[in-house]
Amino acid sequence: MRSPADRKRILDFVRAVLEDFLSAPDARGSRMAAGGRRPDILLDDNSPAPVFITLTANGRLRGCVGSLAPESDLLLTLAGTAIRSASRDRRFPPLLPGELAGTRIEVSILSPMEKAADASAIREKTHGVFLRRGGSSGLFLPQVWRQIRSKERFLEELCRSKAGLPPDAWRDPATEIFVFTVEKISE
Repeated sequence: MRSPADRKRILDFVRAVLEDFLSAPDARGSRMAAGGRRPDILLDDNSPAPVFITLTANGRLRGCVGSLAPESDLLLTLAGTAIRSASRDRRFPPLLPGELAGTRIEVSILSPMEKAADASAIREKTHGVFLRRGGSSGLFLPQVWRQIRSKERFLEELCRSKAGLPPDAWRDPATEIFVFTVEKISE
């Protein structure tokens, strides 16, 4: 668990990256994320970690993007992920500069993934789940338990909506299931 000071620095940093990105004339790259400027903040722990960044406006999802592997140290991974969440989530149009002030930022720093023998290893309301079969895969953060409360429905929806698999694919032994936790940092 990160210190309260680091948690605040992370949120302030992500907001600054988004402000920088959205104010760029061509809005295609932030100086921080593009390598033109290194972050000038220090974290107690800046070690590489996979992250997801969720943006919400007026209680509605506005962007959520992440990766299963870190790009670099934590700050640079946060910068790149923040920009992709604001501009490349295919479900939404890119965030506009005037929208940022009313946008809430949530950072999820993922633990290492652990392969589960089967769905019985999944702890409801605690674990995020990544599953894959063949070339298809999908991931739900632990926060999704707030909307989908039963394990069976959670896994069916993950298969169907995220992995593009039949809803019962999670029962197939050929489907790999991985669990993880997150450190959630939000405004």
